[in-house]
This record gives sequence, structure tokens and C-alpha cells, in this order.
Amino acid sequence: MLIKSKKNKCGHYMLSPKQNSTHSHVVTTDMSTCGPYNVATFKETGVAVQDVSFLEYAKGTAIGFAPKARIAAYKVCNGNSGTAPFTVNHLPPWVLTVGASSIYREFRAEVVLGDSRTFMGASLYADLTLPYDRYQLVYAGDFWNVFCKQGGFNDPKQLAGKIIVCEDKGNVSTFEKAAAVDGVCGIGLVITNTEETVEELRAEPYPKPGVRVSYNDGNQIKQYIRSSQNPTATILFQGTIIGTVAPKVAAFSAGWTQAAGPWGDHDPRCVEFNIISGTSMACPHVSGVAALLKKAYLIGQSIKDLAMGTDLTPFSLGVGHVDPNRALNPGLVYDMGVFDYIWFLCSIGYDYQKIRMLLREIVSPNICAGTFVTPGDLNLPSFSVVFNNQVKTVRYKRTVKNVGSNVNATYAANWHAPEGTRIDVVPKSLVFNSDNPKQIYEITYSSNGGSDHSPRFGWIEWLDETHRVRSTIAFNWTTTITDSLVSI
Repeated sequence: MLIKSKKNKCGHYMLSPKQNSTHSHVVTTDMSTCGPYNVATFKETGVAVQDVSFLEYAKGTAIGFAPKARIAAYKVCNGNSGTAPFTVNHLPPWVLTVGASSIYREFRAEVVLGDSRTFMGASLYADLTLPYDRYQLVYAGDFWNVFCKQGGFNDPKQLAGKIIVCEDKGNVSTFEKAAAVDGVCGIGLVITNTEETVEELRAEPYPKPGVRVSYNDGNQIKQYIRSSQNPTATILFQGTIIGTVAPKVAAFSAGWTQAAGPWGDHDPRCVEFNIISGTSMACPHVSGVAALLKKAYLIGQSIKDLAMGTDLTPFSLGVGHVDPNRALNPGLVYDMGVFDYIWFLCSIGYDYQKIRMLLREIVSPNICAGTFVTPGDLNLPSFSVVFNNQVKTVRYKRTVKNVGSNVNATYAANWHAPEGTRIDVVPKSLVFNSDNPKQIYEITYSSNGGSDHSPRFGWIEWLDETHRVRSTIAFNWTTTITDSLVSI
């Protein structure tokens, strides 16, 4: 069993992948841990569940990505803040680092002001309607409680029956803000994004009428309150909207099976499914894609490079959105095996004793004899190139395997070298056949500038008649040899 069992106030158990009617396997309903709903998204109950919804939102059929898969779950650190340079640590090459993204549906709600202006927001409030067309609109900051902390309003009697505009963050959760509004008998709340989150609209299960709006829209709403003698507003809930533009790098939602309150044990509402957002939901989605690709025809080490879809700036948005359908026919893969990982560990300073601890078996003292010169020699489908005062040229080799339907394929190289760099590739074409499904190419990077020390980005791609296999390249310039250690 992955996580200790727990029965919640609703009288139900969260289903584990193997649970049956005897409740012999149960997992925690604790909202503070990521493990339960990661596993639930990956596998769910093992079968398709019909007519699933959360408070009538997102109706449909729920099924895990890979219901028959076996799972090894480990405690990890998650975060949903950023973006800022170097906030993601991604040294281990066997780890796939993921970020949250949007999906093709939204849960819309509108804030309609007394002057008829309308601002689009997001909400998972259940009842969908408010009894009256207009309510007085106030700003929580005018009552000395910008973040809507419980018990923090001065003159709370003046807030009864009003819609209260609250600032986001302040170490106050959305559920706590809603409770604070309820505590002063407010009719509803509008949460405004911070300057950090700007336009990202996160739909949340408000226990009373509530909606989140963007930072810019929030500023306009607050300006309306300040300039109007009698500011009023209402909230219109639009329900589930299908067919929105996606994917976009932002918070995104996914379903999970749990008979509990949407916000955990302190939420008195009981629901069978929930909608939550963030990197914790991105993780099981991408893991599920990897499992399905492995089942289709690929060995495990080839999975990672198939997730590299749309080309984006590596230091800000990674290498792109996952495209599972295109990944089923990638053309070329950058394959790796156990010894590639071992030699990678050798290249970053691991000796045979440390490697023995990781492998949990006896290894030769000479296990690092065939190691890589640098960590960058690992056969990854991306490149990190670091120059310094003494290193003006960096050279790597890569091995690619043809997994396309045409065994007699020929791929031609194309690349983009950013200003201050030069790229040379040998050979410039790769010819595959049934006897030679793998080919090796060497790529040389040279520095012609970059004295401003700002990172720059390029790419190399291999093309045949139907495939484009692109790898991102990150260039950086440092002033010391120590700083120029290549990272993956």
C-alpha cells in the first residue's frame, strides 16, 4: 500500500487502484499531500466511470491514463509559483520535469458592474445563480483587510449582503477568504489576481458565490468602486465552456476520485470528484503518456525525448507541450540504457562505492572506465553549451535510432545558431536501413561573442519526408571554469 488509510467525515474511502467492495485498500484523503490524487489521476479505479461531474461542472467519463499500470510513488517537492530563472532543478536525466498547462475547457463566470461593464473570470461555484440582479460592491482594503482574513474586517456590520473584492495571496487560501466573507454575512466575493499571476484564471470550488478575475480586470473593478457613488455588481456563472484555446502554460484542471470536501476535511460539502490545478496534476498526465507510449512499442529510455513538442524558450517554458499523438510516430529517438546513466553519474563525481549504493549490487571498481568526458555527453535530445574564457568550443556526439515505419529513411540536418555562436554538424545527413537502425552524429559549438553573458538559444532538427525531430540548445557564457560545469 502506498499511503496509510483514512476514513473521512463523509463516510467514504478514497479508492486506491486495487480497491474492491470490502475496502481492503484505502488511501488518505489529506489535501496537503500530492500522492493520492497523483495516483488517482494516473490510474483512477481501473475502469471508465460514466456520468462524472464536480458540482455539475465538466460532465463526462472519467478514466485514468493507464489503468493497468503498476505504480511506484515517491514523496517529492511540488511548487506552483514562478516564473523566474533557475527555479526548476533538473539535473537527473531520468527525471522528466513538468509544468502546469491549460486544457480545452474553461469554467467561466462573469462580473457585471453597475455601469454594464463585464469582466470574464473563472469559478466552480455550484448553484450557478444569484437571486438578485445587483448587489452593493465593496473593496476589502477599505475595511482594513485587503486579503480577506477571517476576523480581520473593521466595521464588519457594514458588509452584510455585499459582494466583497479581495486581493489574492496574503497567506490566505481561497477557502479561508470565502469563510471570512461568510463570517460578515457577505453575499459573495471577487478575488483579484496579483501582478505575479496576471491573467492566469484558476477555477476553484467556492463554498459561496465567488469568482477570480485577472490582475488588470481587478484593477478596473477597484477603480470603479473608488469612482462610483453607489458601486454595484453581480456574478453570472456560465458553467463549463468547451473548445477554448489550448494548450497554454498556466494552471490547468484534472479530475480525481475522492468522496470528501473539495477543500479537504474542513469543507462540509461531500463530492465524489474534484477539480484541482497545478504541477501536481501535470505530473500524472505526463507520466500516463509515457506509460502508454512504452506500451505501444518503445523502451523506457526513449520516452523522455518524445515529450518534446512545440519549441519554446528553454529557460522559461521548457521545451514545449506534450503531444501524445505525434509522439506515437516520432521518427527518431535518442535512446539510453542503464550504463548511460551510470557513466553520467561517473562524470559528475560518483565513484564505484556510491554507484554500488544506488544499484544495490556489487559493481567493479573500474565501472567508470568508459565514462563520459562531461555530463553533456549523455545521449539526451537537448543540449546545454557553456563557454568560458578558456573554453571556446564544445563538441558532443549523439546516437539516434530510427523507429519510423520506413526502415530505409534518410534524414537531413537543419539548425539555428543564435548570434555569437556557430554550429557545425557531421554528417549532415543520416541514412538508415534494416541493418543500420542507429546512426551517430557529431555537433560542434563555437563561441564568437556572448561577452554580455546573457543566455541564448538555438536548435537542431532532423527532417525526412514526414518527420521533424527538433532538439533545443541553450548557450551560456561564464567567467570561471567552475561555473562552466555543464548541466542537463
